[in-house]
Amino acid sequence: MTEVEKYRFTKPAKADFQAILRYTRTIFGQIQRDRYKNLLVECVQAIVGGPFHVGSNARDEAAPGLRTLHMAKIGRNSRYFISNRILAGNTLKIIPILHKSMELPRHSHHP
Repeated sequence: MTEVEKYRFTKPAKADFQAILRYTRTIFGQIQRDRYKNLLVECVQAIVGGPFHVGSNARDEAAPGLRTLHMAKIGRNSRYFISNRILAGNTLKIIPILHKSMELPRHSHHP
């Protein structure tokens, strides 16, 4: 499978995205927040361009069909990974965006 036809964020993933940006702005400032936003977007685009992107890992032990891409695999410093799965109709669902210290199985079951 190469490129997906469409993608969507779950509500928790949208909340994660916004929380990461708020935290980054508060701790590191607006310039770093903007850089991190660009990195998040770049990672999502990499997954959309090919869900089996180099560095993407199958995480069936957490949930069937689940994959993760650690944002550092895109070539930038990061402590987050993006969880995703392919749905019917070649749609990619972005599930949570988690810090590397979080337990994936506890956060991977989103509708």
